[in-house]
Amino acid sequence: MLIGKRCRWLRRNFSKRLDTFMKESTTHTPKVSVIIPAYNAEKYLKRCLDSVAVQTMPDFEVIVVDDGSIDETAKIADSFAAKDSRFHIIHQENKGVSAARQSGLDNAKGEYTIHADSDDWVDPEMLESLVKCATENEADMVICDMLIVHPGSIIEYRRQQPKSLDHMSVLGEMLFDLHGSLCNKLIKRSRLQEFDIHFVPGMDLAEDQFIVLRLLAHDIKIAYVGKAFYHYDHTQNEASICNKGVLAKDRLFPLEMIADYTDITPIQYYFDRAVFHIAFEYLYEPAELCPDYSSVFRAHRTSLWRVKGYPLRSKFFVLLRAYGIHLPMNTIKKFGRKFFHRGKE
Repeated sequence: MLIGKRCRWLRRNFSKRLDTFMKESTTHTPKVSVIIPAYNAEKYLKRCLDSVAVQTMPDFEVIVVDDGSIDETAKIADSFAAKDSRFHIIHQENKGVSAARQSGLDNAKGEYTIHADSDDWVDPEMLESLVKCATENEADMVICDMLIVHPGSIIEYRRQQPKSLDHMSVLGEMLFDLHGSLCNKLIKRSRLQEFDIHFVPGMDLAEDQFIVLRLLAHDIKIAYVGKAFYHYDHTQNEASICNKGVLAKDRLFPLEMIADYTDITPIQYYFDRAVFHIAFEYLYEPAELCPDYSSVFRAHRTSLWRVKGYPLRSKFFVLLRAYGIHLPMNTIKKFGRKFFHRGKE
């Protein structure tokens, strides 16, 4: 009788372990989730997905979010999913890039996440190199360099090495000196969950920079790889990365948001430079992009006064406009622009 009870107990125990094993084997957690928002990207999506498919580290998943495309984007994405189980496609109505990125993040299962734009591409060893660095350094974020592809096949190597790996120092540099994109940053997904960091609906300019800034506001561990794996194609998305058609208040929005979330006193120098850079650029933009210059920059007058590293003449023109005093555009162009980016005062 005791032997019978013992056998029944062993069968139940074995059955439970088998069930657990089967569940674990069918819910494998990939090392990396690659999130790719796509809208009417039929011209270049295949190039992007092909570059991810041949990664030297096979343990990843790709989440393509088709944001209501009306071209062949959905068909191209679905074809990859049909032949490679690591590719997952989300089809949704058009909601904008922030919502698309958030959909991808909500469905991600990887230990780490990284984003790629549908018109860019990556080198085969990118994921393996970034994951290796993250593992060896127990890092929450790994930053690498970028290659900027300009019209005429001109390649620019964009070095992204922070001066210090302290999170607040990197936060400051991300406001002005470093590229705020998520595309060259491997991020531990659990940290985004821990700090409840989400994309802001409707924020379709610098939406990824805002996520990076929000994460850097916390005491996370950062590592850097001095190689460029990501090809940022200026020839395809040039219209979206220029200031053309972008309101000044939209350029300021991510800066203002991060100032609401964290104490920026330690990085005030970088914040002031970022604000001044936007203010100076909009001296030359059409009036409709900044219809009331003084109102837009009123809350940032202190930063405009305090900023260092720019000629006094440039500051003079910006401050005049910020206080509602207009000068003829020809005067500004003649005496202002040629002094911009010319060293310190």
